[in-house]
Amino acid sequence: MNKAYNVIPLDRLDMARVFLNAMLKQRGKVDGKRYGTRTFYLGPRTPVGSRRPGQTLKSDAYAAKIGVYEMRYDSYSNRYAPGNLLYYI
Repeated sequence: MNKAYNVIPLDRLDMARVFLNAMLKQRGKVDGKRYGTRTFYLGPRTPVGSRRPGQTLKSDAYAAKIGVYEMRYDSYSNRYAPGNLLYYI
């Protein structure tokens, strides 16, 4: 599985999400599965002394990448949760 990704500028991120979610919804109708997305922000990491080190804050980000997941049903919480990472956009 290829884990390469394209860098999405923040000014185009909302448009990319809308287009991707529409495509995944149609794909789900064809194969009967549920798909979800997760956004990863690219930029400087939070300082080590902070509460969550190693994270890039949305306010500090210069770009993003989007991960596409196959959703799985979690019977414990009675909801769908991200399962396997399929690929990055």
